[in-house]
Amino acid sequence: MPVKKADSESLRNRIIGLGEKSIHKSYYPELQNRLAELERFRSMLDQSSDIIFLLNFPDLLIYDVTTPVVTHLGWTQEELVGSSFLNILDEETSQCFQKKMDTAWHDRQEREVFTALIRGKIPMEFVCSPVVFEGNRFLIIVGQEISQRLAAEQQIRRQLFQLDTLHHIDNLITANLSLSDLLTGVLSEVRMALRANAAAIYIFDSPTKMKRIAWSADEIGVDGDTILLTTRHLPTLEYGEQILLNGNDGYDEAYSMILQRIQQYGFCAYGAEPLSTRGQIKGILEVYFRSPQEFNDDWKTLLTRVSAQVTVAVEKSQMFKHLEQAYADLNQAYDETLEGWAAALDLREKETANHSQKVVEMTIRLAHAAGIRADDLIHVRRGAFLHDIGKIAVPDSILLKPGPLSEDEWVIMRQHPVYAYQMLSKINYLKPAIEIPYCHHEKWDGSGYPQGLAGDAIPLAARVFAVVDVWQALTSDRVYRRAWPESNARKYIIDHSGTHFDPKIVEAFLKLVIADVK
Repeated sequence: MPVKKADSESLRNRIIGLGEKSIHKSYYPELQNRLAELERFRSMLDQSSDIIFLLNFPDLLIYDVTTPVVTHLGWTQEELVGSSFLNILDEETSQCFQKKMDTAWHDRQEREVFTALIRGKIPMEFVCSPVVFEGNRFLIIVGQEISQRLAAEQQIRRQLFQLDTLHHIDNLITANLSLSDLLTGVLSEVRMALRANAAAIYIFDSPTKMKRIAWSADEIGVDGDTILLTTRHLPTLEYGEQILLNGNDGYDEAYSMILQRIQQYGFCAYGAEPLSTRGQIKGILEVYFRSPQEFNDDWKTLLTRVSAQVTVAVEKSQMFKHLEQAYADLNQAYDETLEGWAAALDLREKETANHSQKVVEMTIRLAHAAGIRADDLIHVRRGAFLHDIGKIAVPDSILLKPGPLSEDEWVIMRQHPVYAYQMLSKINYLKPAIEIPYCHHEKWDGSGYPQGLAGDAIPLAARVFAVVDVWQALTSDRVYRRAWPESNARKYIIDHSGTHFDPKIVEAFLKLVIADVK
């Protein structure tokens, strides 16, 4: 039916708000206010470190993009607007993304998360959400560069591998093996950890001579038949001083002798550290490489740690009585690594530097009061340090979000105990410590996660840690709030006894807190 002129005029006035009646009704100032709000909103988006794309659907052409795209990806807004979003993705990701972007997916209002390598070198994580504006379909895609997160994950994986290698060596040392089998097995692990082609152990046979007592190489028949070394073959060895050679340039005569020795067997790079115990040098650990190396700080630290274990292996055949102390030193090295991870996680979440240490100390005391055996407290301690290790896999956009999390974001956040289980269950010596990282968000009444355990089905160590974790969280300053007074935190613990917390653990905890006050 045709629209009457009067109706058409009225509709025009309502839409553009510029007619005489509209001015009288203050429609124009309202429009100006809304435009100002849109400008402020756009400015806020442009100040975000994330890149926000608005795409037409279903052609996936870029309708708009925020200015951080210049900083992160190197394209200008003008270059991208009107082009296909698929063009900025690598080919494989582009094909997978295009297959999922159909009308049925858009109608379900589902969110899609994917990663891509932009410009062949920039790793990005994208969160894609379907939206409808005034009957038109669009996609909003939020992109975040994840280089630092990937680097942190790779670092953790490397450290887990290194820690597992150290533990394998530890098991060899404590096993009832012959000296030959022990040292051969240890050197095999050393080569794997340091990515070396060959390795050897020499010990002093006299004040001026060292004898090779073990050798391991990645090729059969390569045995580097230098059995004896003299002071002529090596510079003066100093306690804790490493020898690192890469190529044959710029070294004095003492180091040139080393290069001549290894090059005749096809090696071009070399690393070594004296085997020292109680301030005395007993021998040397040498590792050899067929290609040039970059000896970074992590590698040097690992060389020091494995040389300490090689020293222990050598001493086992000479002075078994010192093994127990050396084993304790190795455990300390493991725990220092765990403490380092905990400190790194604290910094990532902007916690205080000693947050994890406080939680661990109180957990140990409460675990002892709750009846956990002294022999098991070492596992409780390690589990407390690693309680949030799974958060390394949670995106910064969720972990560091200043406001409340959405339902979808909580789904991801609640996976961090599962991530912890997946990481730690592969390391034998950490398996007894897995109860706290995996179960510390379970609740006494069964409403926790990730398994929904209830009552005594929750491991005792996790029940103990749950109380301490909440107490420390409430009584510590956070970015989003000040610390609670201890009286308020104590009331919270009491009020949630029998729902969140094991009542017996709460009772033991309150006695502990009261004793501290006295």
